[in-house]
Amino acid sequence: MSADNLITFETPIPVSEAALAVNGRVFAGKGSGYIGSVTNDSRLCCKDTLFVALRGEKADGHSYIVSALQNGASCALCEREVILSENLSGDLIIVPDAFEALLKLGAYRKSQLKLLTVGITGSVGKTTTKELTASVLGVRYNVCRTIGNLNSLIGMPMMLLSLRSDHTALVLEMGMSEQGEIAKMSSAAQPDYAFVTNIGSSHIEYFGSREGIRDAKLEIAGGIKDGGFLILNGDEPLLDDVKDSRINLLRVSAHGSGDILISNIHSDGERTAFNLSVCGQRLDSLIIPVLGSHNAFNAAYAAAAGVLIGLTYDEIASGLMNFKSPDMRQNIYSIHDLHIIEDCYNASPESMKAALKVLRDTAERHGGRAIAVLGEMRELGTHSERLHFEVGLAAAHAGVGMLYVFGKAALPILDGARSGGLPVSSTMYFPELDDFEALANAVYDGSRSDDTVLFKASRAVALERVISSLRLRLVK
Repeated sequence: MSADNLITFETPIPVSEAALAVNGRVFAGKGSGYIGSVTNDSRLCCKDTLFVALRGEKADGHSYIVSALQNGASCALCEREVILSENLSGDLIIVPDAFEALLKLGAYRKSQLKLLTVGITGSVGKTTTKELTASVLGVRYNVCRTIGNLNSLIGMPMMLLSLRSDHTALVLEMGMSEQGEIAKMSSAAQPDYAFVTNIGSSHIEYFGSREGIRDAKLEIAGGIKDGGFLILNGDEPLLDDVKDSRINLLRVSAHGSGDILISNIHSDGERTAFNLSVCGQRLDSLIIPVLGSHNAFNAAYAAAAGVLIGLTYDEIASGLMNFKSPDMRQNIYSIHDLHIIEDCYNASPESMKAALKVLRDTAERHGGRAIAVLGEMRELGTHSERLHFEVGLAAAHAGVGMLYVFGKAALPILDGARSGGLPVSSTMYFPELDDFEALANAVYDGSRSDDTVLFKASRAVALERVISSLRLRLVK
């Protein structure tokens, strides 16, 4: 866990106030101290930190309470009493469930402020849509948005605790690993607007089916304020039957049937332009500085929110144009005469296929071959073999000239590509994730002037190691 998971408060709050906010009782100390920051990592604790003792699969935070207090924490949020030595001071706030107490504390902080709030979930595109929305709203509002990996049941309430009194808008990304998590996050955040970008196969290992994923994503609707807006992907059949009379329901579509219609998507090689109609209001020639029709779809959510909130066309267009892609997400650049698409942050079958289309279009523009370096997609469970195979088929259909497959679980990508007509001589397989140097050597030896190379895999594969190694060879 990085230092990003130590969240500092704008103004320290009394331990007694925090205990009241979470319906906890103070034990060990007198509750007269203050809390100025929060973390669930005892190593990051410092003066006046609140240490949240969470139970995990591999470790129980209660085992680290003493260590947290020794490191300077003034208080621990925990589920049972811990006897402290006489020379160790600090308060314990005892609650039935530390996870829920952390959410309550975050919700308490948000309740102190008047904020326009947008909640975003979906299998693919959450982070990009979040950044696009923050960029659009940022033209008129002072926006607090989810940073890094703080989009979970732990991270999201920490984001709420980071709010400052000068913030006027909040854009939250909500991820999940099991049923019920998004319901809890949405209830704490109480968004005015919520987006479900799509229903894919990410985490299907835990949910069994895309229908299970859909149901988990739609939990975001429960926390939306009465009269608020839920914006769904209108091109996803699994969302066709969604109804909710308590809120306004809108759909985004690129195929002509929805309240928010995307049309005329085209690219000049560096940017993507498109037209948009939001409930009859036209916004033509919107531009985003990234490639891909999937990114135009992501931008449509942000622009639609802008329209509904009352931003002008110029404000929305400016916000979209000033968007900056998050690190390791479709970062396109050149090293000498080799063109790189660095998309290593994460991967799902849907995002793999979208990235292959961007690879095809970028390679056509530069005039060289399309080369794909594709690694394992994690958390697909019993669907893994089939979904990796489908990605391989998509690579062949995208006209990939050379395919490198990385990781044992990714082997079906190779099978799919060969089934789709890619010659065996145009494929290479590296089963061991420690062989990134060998993979970099192969890409270096096999590339030609003006080739475009896509690097994409799940975050755990750390495919950026291959790019770093390749870079060293290219700049010699």
